[in-house]
Amino acid sequence: MATLADPPVKRPAGGGPLWTVFGFLVGVLGALTLFAGALYGRAYWLVRRPPPPFGHATAPVSIDVEAQFAEAEFEIYLGGSLARGSRLLNELLPFLSEQEELARAYQGLADAEMAQGSFHRAAAFYQELFRHRPEFDVLLNVALAYDAAGALEGALGAYLQIVDWKGAEADPYRDQARARADSITDIIGTPPPES
Repeated sequence: MATLADPPVKRPAGGGPLWTVFGFLVGVLGALTLFAGALYGRAYWLVRRPPPPFGHATAPVSIDVEAQFAEAEFEIYLGGSLARGSRLLNELLPFLSEQEELARAYQGLADAEMAQGSFHRAAAFYQELFRHRPEFDVLLNVALAYDAAGALEGALGAYLQIVDWKGAEADPYRDQARARADSITDIIGTPPPES
């Protein structure tokens, strides 16, 4: 039995071969854990396939059109993010083929752009909406958006279409549209075509 008066026994540095192997394994395991943690966020780069060459078909993407419409319209009309609603509708456009779906998407895009003050873009979307849904209220929005954007030639064309509109819904607006068309004609110096 050893006492405090006995000289200390010299042990090899590192605690012997068993402790050396154990320490090495713990170190390797720790290094692997750190590497895996650092790699976790970037691991998809290692397994991601490159995109197919141009012109090759890709797998079809399924999308829930009605759910995306509902989310986009919530964002645009119920106080969400106009930009997010626009992005959702822009993502949806390639998946739409029905006239009514396209009109619904262009209506939302036009309203969002108008609310954000992007009148040129709103006018373009309203014009596209009018192509899919030729209704008077859409034509009125085309004229107002072009006018707000300062695109007087586009506004003039739309106001003249309002003047020539055959339905009774245009009656309350005809005189104002004719007056605005005359005003724009004075500004840009081009006589309107005779109607």
